[in-house]
Amino acid sequence: PITGWKSVGSIVSRALTYVFPIAGILVFIYLLYGGLNLMLAIGDEEGLREGKAKITNAIIGFLVIFVAYWIVQALEIILGINLLNWSN
Repeated sequence: PITGWKSVGSIVSRALTYVFPIAGILVFIYLLYGGLNLMLAIGDEEGLREGKAKITNAIIGFLVIFVAYWIVQALEIILGINLLNWSN
């Protein structure tokens, strides 16, 4: 419930539990879209370039999400606080 949110930190903590999985799903969908674009570009150089660019961007997005998740994990250990309330 909203009454349990006592600070901005608790709001951010609650939001992070949803942001990481949603971002991962969106990256996966974009990767599939890039692969589909690559497969449908039969011999078309422009289509091949667009498909490769989408796949590259999806991989970069995955790396950004991965690094952000581990930075949050490291902050939890260093600061001794619980940022990701997976149990709530």
